[in-house]
Amino acid sequence: MAGNATLRAAEEVKKRIAAAAAKKMNCAANNIVFRDDLVLKKGSMTPAEKKDQKDEAEVTQAGASVSGRVEGQTLRGSLQQKRKEEGPKDSMSFEEAVVSAIDFTGALTGTGSYAPPKDARGGNFKGAGVGPSPAYSYSAQVAEVSVDEETGEVKVHKVWAAHDCGRALNPVSVEGQVIGSVWMGLGQAMQEEMIWKDGLLMNPGMLEYKSPSATESPEVECIIVESVDPEGPFGAKEASEGSLAATIPAIANAIYDAVGVRLREAPFTPERVLAALKAKHSEKKALEMTRGSDPSLPTTFREHGGSLWFKGKGPQRHVDDPSRRANQVEPAAGDD
Repeated sequence: MAGNATLRAAEEVKKRIAAAAAKKMNCAANNIVFRDDLVLKKGSMTPAEKKDQKDEAEVTQAGASVSGRVEGQTLRGSLQQKRKEEGPKDSMSFEEAVVSAIDFTGALTGTGSYAPPKDARGGNFKGAGVGPSPAYSYSAQVAEVSVDEETGEVKVHKVWAAHDCGRALNPVSVEGQVIGSVWMGLGQAMQEEMIWKDGLLMNPGMLEYKSPSATESPEVECIIVESVDPEGPFGAKEASEGSLAATIPAIANAIYDAVGVRLREAPFTPERVLAALKAKHSEKKALEMTRGSDPSLPTTFREHGGSLWFKGKGPQRHVDDPSRRANQVEPAAGDD
């Protein structure tokens, strides 16, 4: 949605640049063509196609090039600006056209808005229009992990991430976004967790709230799957957090494939993995690392337990929560 709005804003700016170039070329704005980083009058040749343009490209004056760039900046009074006195011409660089537009109108700004098609808005009921998207991305991932059956420690070695982002307008940026999303999913799958007790957050700082660092990052192989979506800007869809959702189940499936335990509560900490392994092997010795909670079939509010309310204030568990049985009274704060 933001991409379509940005595209419409850019088209508005493009019209202003075309209007400024048309004044320079003494023609109508609809006769202006943008091609190969040049702004041309329709039907005219590019400077590269003209033999007599060869010398002009080599001209310099006082350290300024024909493009008017010195140390990466466009300078007022440079050749780029002085060329406006040469009279009408058939072509100019895109940079010249932009500077001309700024001379005529000031700072170039554009606005754009976009709303998804009616069929994609979720129906005619309250809340249906919250979070709709004209184009959805898809992701599929495979994770390679090793599990220490004595300690429950899980190590992720490599992740293969295939992401359907529509048309990849900037493949390098898409790859970086996918790798970042996998890394975020890795944190949620292996370490990150908000620990609550009697309605209070027990790990409010980054010292207690663990997140993966570069040393925990596995090798990530990104596979860009391109498709052209008619509702996306230039056929693009999404290349941001879409790959995050696939990382967690990929790691969970890899753990199941390795040791045969299905974990249904994240993160997959060594305590939960080891407790599930003990339960699988029906060991008599009870493992209290998860306070009696089965990580493969959790029925309580996390493993940290306790009421969701504090001193009689705040929400209680939902009546449909499996941990809230009909014959079980919600414990008061501090009783568990």
